[in-house]
Amino acid sequence: MNVSAFPLALGLGLLLVSTGVTTGADIKDVRAGALTADGNHLTGLGRLPDGTVVVVNGRSTTAGVLRAQLRAAALQHLGPRKAFIGSGSSQKTTAAPHLTDQSVTVALAVVPTTGPRSPSTRVTPDPNYCEKNAPAIEHVKGSVTPGGYIVAEGLCLGASGSIKLIGAFPGGSLPLTVQSWASNSVTAAVPQVSGVYDQGVALQILAEPRKLSNEVNLQFTATRVIAALPSHFITNIACSAGNTQGANATSSCTAAAGTHWETDAGTDTWQAQLPTGWVLTSLELSTGYGSITGTAGFNPQPPSSQSWSVSWQSAIAATTTTDTVNWGFISSTTTDLTCASYSMTLYASGPDGTMPS
Repeated sequence: MNVSAFPLALGLGLLLVSTGVTTGADIKDVRAGALTADGNHLTGLGRLPDGTVVVVNGRSTTAGVLRAQLRAAALQHLGPRKAFIGSGSSQKTTAAPHLTDQSVTVALAVVPTTGPRSPSTRVTPDPNYCEKNAPAIEHVKGSVTPGGYIVAEGLCLGASGSIKLIGAFPGGSLPLTVQSWASNSVTAAVPQVSGVYDQGVALQILAEPRKLSNEVNLQFTATRVIAALPSHFITNIACSAGNTQGANATSSCTAAAGTHWETDAGTDTWQAQLPTGWVLTSLELSTGYGSITGTAGFNPQPPSSQSWSVSWQSAIAATTTTDTVNWGFISSTTTDLTCASYSMTLYASGPDGTMPS
């Protein structure tokens, strides 16, 4: 059973240990459910010899090592040194108030070696520990991304079950594909999934028969793809009228394309606002009439909103001939029509399946 506190003799005096904040040691959660051979609860660790085998979280150690770990955990939370002025120059170290928040996990069963009165004891795991406790995930390693593998290590994971990531997935979770299953380790593959973003997720195991583990927070990274940015994400900021204009000069800049009739040269300014999770990777320009003489400001990386300019030069697109009758004579006049036209395609990188149409 769980107790709020029990004394442990650590060689530094009497330390009060209770359930609460996890320590930096290899031990966590105090469970004083172990019984001695005569049915008494184990209330202290100080009476056990250093060499006594102790099983913590299914792993063997000794009473001496366990005491050393508890001592180290306690010393990590000592308050600052305080000088007391008086006779002599001694200093005292005062323990911080939250020292009693330290916690360890001890699942023990102590039985005598030769009989009830024997001072020599040995420590064995509680055979019913997993029946009384839920599965526990202690460590997770691997790649939390589609196509990656996850290894979850812990206690009481059983012989079979299921494992999933809880998050912003269709249905609220993403089932993982089990590769191997043991009572202390589960290996699973993250399936391919699209239409989801990078996000914080929780890993959880359901061990048969129907026992849920704790949740472990992880960071999920979506598969990246490169896709063309729809033109409605691209806005024209300035559509140049050209430096030298003809009588019928017109300019149009819409749908990621610019057209300039009867003008000489100019510069247009554009801006892109990208969807969530996407960043620009490249800009592709195609010309119809005329030529592109330069671009400036395009930056293939964050931020998600940026502007750039496209400079253009017109060229002859067509020639017209006008006939004039004057006093019975016919004269012809030839006129060159100039134009500069181009279109743009922007490419961006982002989570697979999340680019809006």
